Amino acid sequence: MSTSRQLLLFRSSKHAAISRAAASIILAIGLLTGNVNRASAEATPAETATANEPSAPSQQPLSDLHGQFDWLRTLFAGPTQLSPQELYEQVGRSVVTIKVRDENFQDIASGSGFFINEAVFTDRSDASELEKVWANSDSESEVPSRHCYVLTNYHVIRPAVFACIVLSNGDKLAASQVVAEDEKLDLALLMVSVPTSLSAHGIPLAASDPPVMTTVYAIGSPRGFSGTASEGRVSAYREILGGNNWLQTTAPVSPGSSGGPLLLADGSLVGVTTLVHPEGQNLNFAIPVSVIHSFLSTAPFQARDIAVGASIPWHEMQAFADMNEAVKAKQSNASILELLLVGVKYEADRKAVAILSDAWRELDKPPADDEDALAHYQKVIASAQGGETSLPDQFKYLMHYVVGKASLCAAMQAEPDAKDGTRTEESCIRYRTNGYSTDAYYHLVKAIELKPDFPAAYEQLYQHHRLSGKWADALLMSDPLVKRMPRCAEALAMRAECYRVLGQADSARQDLEAATVLSPANRELNYQFAEVLTGFGEYDDAIESYQRALACEASPSILLPKPPDLRDKLHYRLGVAYRKAGNVEKALHEFATAKALGWSADDCDRQIAECQQHRVLPVARLYPLPSTLQGNQATVYVTKSGRKYHRDGCEYLAQSKIPLSLADAERMYEPCSHCHPPVPRPSGPDGVNVAISQRAAPHD
Repeated sequence: MSTSRQLLLFRSSKHAAISRAAASIILAIGLLTGNVNRASAEATPAETATANEPSAPSQQPLSDLHGQFDWLRTLFAGPTQLSPQELYEQVGRSVVTIKVRDENFQDIASGSGFFINEAVFTDRSDASELEKVWANSDSESEVPSRHCYVLTNYHVIRPAVFACIVLSNGDKLAASQVVAEDEKLDLALLMVSVPTSLSAHGIPLAASDPPVMTTVYAIGSPRGFSGTASEGRVSAYREILGGNNWLQTTAPVSPGSSGGPLLLADGSLVGVTTLVHPEGQNLNFAIPVSVIHSFLSTAPFQARDIAVGASIPWHEMQAFADMNEAVKAKQSNASILELLLVGVKYEADRKAVAILSDAWRELDKPPADDEDALAHYQKVIASAQGGETSLPDQFKYLMHYVVGKASLCAAMQAEPDAKDGTRTEESCIRYRTNGYSTDAYYHLVKAIELKPDFPAAYEQLYQHHRLSGKWADALLMSDPLVKRMPRCAEALAMRAECYRVLGQADSARQDLEAATVLSPANRELNYQFAEVLTGFGEYDDAIESYQRALACEASPSILLPKPPDLRDKLHYRLGVAYRKAGNVEKALHEFATAKALGWSADDCDRQIAECQQHRVLPVARLYPLPSTLQGNQATVYVTKSGRKYHRDGCEYLAQSKIPLSLADAERMYEPCSHCHPPVPRPSGPDGVNVAISQRAAPHD
């Protein structure tokens, strides 16, 4: 009996599927070689079992038999490869347009996004957190709906106060919350309530990044044209922009495509289209699927309202983008007659806009070092003013803005005392009499006159008044800025600083509380909020804000490209809050840390002395001191993280052992209750006036 007959006769239920597959493989090989007869191919298992002899060779074409083995070809072929038309028909419905709106519900930008299947979260240990998000976002609408998820770029939704999701059929939905986000990776996950009557199929994720030269397809909404598809290949993988890994592709994308899917022919996702290189041809970049897998599996679910994250810098960048786009559109849409009559003017406009854009980009690049900084800003000012005569009137406000901002930076360089952000009356006077300061004021005021709704000009003029020490004028700039951008952390922080200096503590507290919610990782905001809370006597809350500030990174800006670290000041102020809260031991530790980091030794010693006056010592175990430990200069030991000091040889010194004089140790630590180290002699004239407490501190 042949091998194929033996396999077909093997009817064990446990191995039936394996037997059928093996037999089919043999039959398929026979089909390929032309040695399988038609009768054996069409025979049922029962007929095959009873047949004694093979049938005569058939003359029927083998193509008639192919349909019987479609399941076998599917099994070995892998994912179904779709034609471009089939791919667009199947996946295009999952791609959406995201309309970004400001506080007045006006469209200010647009991007792309796409639905993903919530099954990607099921393996996460914190998947239950999504249920809390659902519960908190349930609307009062009576229309049956379900929660779906849209993946897009972080920069698409960052400036949003409101966001509208436009489906492929034109239906519009509100994006209620940002479920997860990562600014560095430039990814954000939105939650959308979709009526059950509407389709919202999620796009599956590919298992891994495709190799170079793989054909890929992009679908998005460039310039608001939803459902735009393009084809290209994976060109390379590169590490750019802070070390992030990017997929480079030739699939054409444009502004507005950000957040759209990059797909394989089987409909699986391999990237999120994000960047276009402005100075090249077809240099497009997407976030690869390996990064997306990591984001979806590790990004914390910290839902926030979509309005959180509005930014002044976005308005600045958008203004220059609009200027460049308007000039290009005017030239490209001109008729032949217009080009003949005013073509020279169009070209002059284009060159003037390019010069101003280059100056603006140079302005945002911090100088290499301080000694060349002033020359750097002088060059920017000269460049920005060079194309003024040819610049279209509607964009001259941007020229004044660039010159004003560069003059402000130059004034900061010419006034060294202002670089650390501290202001004295003398430094304010010197800044006001600086020539660059005068130029900055003139040009920034002119920019606001020409464009009253340009937030970045208000921000820079606020900085000018702050450096001049004119806080009432600074408030006149920050207040309208907050009214235009009520959910902008930067604007709230500016107004809060004015309120605080002008003695309006309640208003400062309200603004800073809102700002820290909008931007919880901002060190300066948390520091300012802690200062206000300390002024109100709410020391526990102030301590939390100081600690949050210490956990944040210092944020550079164009005015302070190398911002002060502030850690020494934060530890000092945290010590003050601890002392006022009655926690003398922690206060002593913070003052010692501030002193070690470089804060004023006189200030720290004065605070330590004040703590000593109110310090309550634990029970003193006074033992006769060995001759080597007599006096307050005896050597004792502490650990890296402990709160007590020890004798040499104490078992608690096994991990670390740091020598310290007894006098210094007593100021910052408590004696170990295990080894009973020496305690300093009482300082009172009668030798017995040491306060005694029955309180026992926890061991280190």
